[in-house]
Amino acid sequence: MKLFGQKSFFLGMAALIGICTLPFTHSLADQRMMSVETTSVSIAEPTLNLYQLGKEQGLKGVEWTVFWRGTLPESEVEAWVQQLGEDFRATDALTDPSRPVNAQTNAHPQVQVWVKETDSSTHQLQIYDNPRKKNSTANFIYVWKGQHLHPDWQNEYKDIESSMFPHVDHFPESFSCLEGIADGKLFSNVSLDSWITDELKGEVTHRVSEKQYVSLNGYIPNWDQRSLSAGDQIINIQMSARYNALDGQTRVTLGYPLILTEH
Repeated sequence: MKLFGQKSFFLGMAALIGICTLPFTHSLADQRMMSVETTSVSIAEPTLNLYQLGKEQGLKGVEWTVFWRGTLPESEVEAWVQQLGEDFRATDALTDPSRPVNAQTNAHPQVQVWVKETDSSTHQLQIYDNPRKKNSTANFIYVWKGQHLHPDWQNEYKDIESSMFPHVDHFPESFSCLEGIADGKLFSNVSLDSWITDELKGEVTHRVSEKQYVSLNGYIPNWDQRSLSAGDQIINIQMSARYNALDGQTRVTLGYPLILTEH
């Protein structure tokens, strides 16, 4: 199951290293910083809640993505890669021109990428050195992406966390994102606020509304992970809906605790 191309996906994910988040924006250039509370709390249950919400609200073609982002000593990179197993295949190293030049090599970081594809999902691990430090730590992003949450999805999620990250000194930040399509201009006759307030029993903390676009920040009290917005508000859900007049559809994006993709 091939859900993303190596180069295009990498370029889209490059912003995940070195920034805290991509909150509600119209483009990546409009980023505002947020701080994320890093814990080992599982994001599986809220992700399942969001997936069920999307299906109940009639979203079609729902795709989900789980991100883990963190650092590890460069001395441990090789041992980690060796434990990936034969299911992962290494791809050609990529250069990331968006990242600062490495202080020692005077070059942009080289990104090592490993990919595993299954019938229901795709896994991708990216590792590259921290350009702000000399030979000390490496950054990594582990991405798990698929369509449909099969009955064994939560167990597979637990298996990834238990097998991939036990050796990491600091448990990585984790995020999930779901995207789906609704026919018509969804937010013209449906209040997206009610998805947070009524369906998830939370509150809307910030709202941006334009003719073709709606974006919400919110807080769900019974979800453990949380972030601090640029306005010093505690949030743990972001939601956006963008209408495309050309195809008459609305693309809806749901993120816990933040949306980490352009939307």
